[in-house]
Amino acid sequence: MIRVTLLGLLARGWRAALTGLAAVVGVAVVAGTLMVGDTADRAGSTEELDLVRQIMLVAGGVAVLVGAFIVNLTMSVTVAQRTRELALLRCIGADNRQVRRSVLLEALIIGVLAALAGLVAGYGVAAVLRVLINSGPLPGDLPGHGFVLSVRTALAAFAVGCLATVLSALAPARRAGRVAPVAALRDTAPPLGRQRAWRVAAGGLLLTAGLGALPVAVATAEGPLLFPAAALTLVGVRLVGPFVAGRLADAVGAPFRGVAGGLGRRNAARSPERTAATASALMIGLALLTLVNVLFASAERPMLDNGERDHADFQVWTAGDDSGRATPSDPAVVRRLRALPQLAAVVTIDCVDQGSQGGQVCAADPGQFPHVLDLDVVQGSLAAVTAGGVGVSEHRRQPVGSRVRVGGAELTVRAVYRRTGGFDDYLMQPADLARVGGEPYPVTAFLRVAPGVVPGDARPAVVAAMSGLPAVEVHERSELHERDLAQLRSARAVYRTLAGLATLVGLFGVVSTLALSIVERRRELGMLRAVGMQRRQVRSMIRVEGVIVALVGAAFGLAVGAAFGWAATRVLANSAMPTAFTLPVGTLAACVPLVAVAGLLSAAVPARLAGRVDVLRAVTTE
Repeated sequence: MIRVTLLGLLARGWRAALTGLAAVVGVAVVAGTLMVGDTADRAGSTEELDLVRQIMLVAGGVAVLVGAFIVNLTMSVTVAQRTRELALLRCIGADNRQVRRSVLLEALIIGVLAALAGLVAGYGVAAVLRVLINSGPLPGDLPGHGFVLSVRTALAAFAVGCLATVLSALAPARRAGRVAPVAALRDTAPPLGRQRAWRVAAGGLLLTAGLGALPVAVATAEGPLLFPAAALTLVGVRLVGPFVAGRLADAVGAPFRGVAGGLGRRNAARSPERTAATASALMIGLALLTLVNVLFASAERPMLDNGERDHADFQVWTAGDDSGRATPSDPAVVRRLRALPQLAAVVTIDCVDQGSQGGQVCAADPGQFPHVLDLDVVQGSLAAVTAGGVGVSEHRRQPVGSRVRVGGAELTVRAVYRRTGGFDDYLMQPADLARVGGEPYPVTAFLRVAPGVVPGDARPAVVAAMSGLPAVEVHERSELHERDLAQLRSARAVYRTLAGLATLVGLFGVVSTLALSIVERRRELGMLRAVGMQRRQVRSMIRVEGVIVALVGAAFGLAVGAAFGWAATRVLANSAMPTAFTLPVGTLAACVPLVAVAGLLSAAVPARLAGRVDVLRAVTTE
């Protein structure tokens, strides 16, 4: 049986290559990331490089997941096409277990070859990562000498490649073991799969459970709950997909007219199992891309709003810590600044130490803070924050009227506000802050210039007022906002690239499915040519089919990504990161034509193969 498997692989070399191509990308990302991590460890790892390593390992895991979907699809199509061959093996004495083992052995060999190729390609991924780390948007510093290839990296590459292919081939192997010897008498291969009722029911339950977990994660602010919810949703879509893929393919293919367009639409709709399987592989990358766009748009929106609400021109804090919380500022700084005629307002955030309890409690005067920053009050009012009252950020989940203990004082919540401009402290009267723990001291000050004064002209006076206090720094608020936006947009570019990589891997599924379907439909294509269809029309038909399959994957991916983007945004809004759910309609709408073009390009090679089918040999194929 091993000899038969090896001979089969040699005979189907290009099909085996298509099967393993997707796995190569995932293995390469994982191997390249581990090489960078081992190199950084030898040079002295930093926290920034550890973060990069975690991000890239997640990206590699996603690429492997997409590759596993494609391996499963390709093996399923290959097994369906080899029905007569497997039946002949049964006729000459092979039993069910031997047939299953031959398919699994084939997948294992492909996995080993994919691991080898991915390990080599990992050097290229590591080289790209070095450029991104040293001179690109990723933080850190990586030495320029050769990469470290450890035994751990090699073992991880082979484990990822082999497990992804073998596990993905379990269902096709089980299907191959069920092939009856009488199938050798059939003239055509059976369909790829049937829409069994239990699959649709199980998929519906999983999909309901996955999407139903999103409101629970939002209500409890449990971000880790989103990961099992995503797994359930992906599996549910994969099982339910064939039930809706045919109808969806017919709907998105409605604009395609003519002979070639109509046939391409019907080809995509008549095999919903294949269309759904291909679209599912593409869906993961597009869902991740949609999630990234929603998350970063939702994080950027509060930053832009903060810039509009921020009336301060400068911010002063102690050097050595951008948060201004490392050490207290000298109260003399505040007195000097308030004496400057160029400034209209100097508002401080004061802190008290908790003593044996540890930590700090910081607050601003509710009567003075609105001079430099407009807070978005969602409950109560700032005017109500008088003696014995406190204003809190909404993520603390303390409604108006509730009692809250802050340090050594028990206060009543009088106002609830959204975090604006990075302000996440309390609002309370200075006398109440003294009751919390001790003598307050300023840690940062917001400065607003007087009417008619240009901020650039006021800066020298501010700097001169702090002469002799080199530990205090002056920062323009506009520069701080621009810096935060630049960091966010750099990170968005990185995550978009990683999500685009997963989408690119998913497009391999379109290529492999269409290429394999050309072999399965060789006789059909020959008959179309025999009745007068031109090569150009055949190629157009395959291209239309590729575009429709890609658009079905886009529909699945955009829907799933938007749902999880909403949930992730709400979870973050309830934690330490200010976000406001924003659906970037323009960006997501631009993805649709890009996916259509990608599907068109993915169908280029299969369309060329279809156009070169020999008519006489095709119609006489047995």
